Amino acid sequence: MGSIQKRKRQKRDGTSYHVWRAATRVRGRQVSSTFARKVDAQDWLTTTKGRKLNGTAVDPAGGRILYGDWLERWWATRRHAARPSTLARDESYLRNHVEPRWGEWQLAAIERSDVVEWVGALSDGGLAPATVRKLYQLFSATMEAAVTERHLGVSPCRSVDLPAVKREPMRFLTGAEVERLADAIDPRYRALVLVLAYGGLRIGEAAALTTERVDLGRRQLHVVQTVSWVKGHLYLHEPKTAAGRRKVGLPASVAEELADHLATVEGELAFPAPGGGHLQPNHFRRRQFAPAVRETGLEGLRIHDLRHTAVSFWHMRGVASDATAGGCATPMDGHVARFWLLRRSCCRSTPHDEVPGQELVPPRVMQQTLHRGGQIRVTGCIIDART
Repeated sequence: MGSIQKRKRQKRDGTSYHVWRAATRVRGRQVSSTFARKVDAQDWLTTTKGRKLNGTAVDPAGGRILYGDWLERWWATRRHAARPSTLARDESYLRNHVEPRWGEWQLAAIERSDVVEWVGALSDGGLAPATVRKLYQLFSATMEAAVTERHLGVSPCRSVDLPAVKREPMRFLTGAEVERLADAIDPRYRALVLVLAYGGLRIGEAAALTTERVDLGRRQLHVVQTVSWVKGHLYLHEPKTAAGRRKVGLPASVAEELADHLATVEGELAFPAPGGGHLQPNHFRRRQFAPAVRETGLEGLRIHDLRHTAVSFWHMRGVASDATAGGCATPMDGHVARFWLLRRSCCRSTPHDEVPGQELVPPRVMQQTLHRGGQIRVTGCIIDART
């Protein structure tokens, strides 16, 4: 229910005065507040009762919890709901940037202006905009959880301006450049380069691919798991999304190269590490991929750029989000949305089965650009449907 009581107080000079104390129970705990006027006490009691009825009443004791203690409780639930690689990154961000700033603050003491100041300090400190955004997202998630638990009435993370992330141009290779890279790399990984560039697999998916998931007759790869290495430990898990479990078609020439490669492989892994076992992406990047990139003059090329290259090849073939290739399901999970294809396709790329060096501009591109103001700009060219 709740109650309002008149209380007598005494000043230091000996004179007395009266206050009104309103009290009620919130989530099994008594809360109270004192006012100079009875009407204010009544208003507070009515408001608190209303919040109790609609489930938004806040326990004042919860607001006095130190953020560092709350973070520890929140992290205990988070660690069971994310991938090991994601947890390792987030744990580092929280330990190095979030907890040192807010650990000794009471939850209720954190104001929006404090958050704005913190975000500005992160940017001024030289952190990349994408990193600042991720730090803010993590901190905001912890404060929203405090609201959910009724420790706070509202999160201080609202209407905070974040630094803009500059989108870097996508990197694509031509068919001839892919061949040069495949020729330059350790012969044991020539087929891997071709599979990445024409199948669009992530390096972790390729490292987890087993021979039984390769159907050479249909020229298909069945992607069902991926591998990640976190602090020296191997983790095998399903792809990021349900759509990540997919069948990927390969051009005939790539399937032939893959067949020759598998004939030399021992064990169940399609692309094992030099010493056996699962390939470690970081080791492969440093020991095999980077030297081949330097040798071919493709400076700055990342392994993930081969995935972008695959999309450009599919686009050149007219593969759309509602299409299938060679009896396969959509070849590249969620990334095959038309908007994604238009942003990441390059008109200078050459399909694997086309004559090397031939440059094509698919009519489908000209049609779809009309939906985006008539023009689309991609790395190396501009396609303008208005002219």
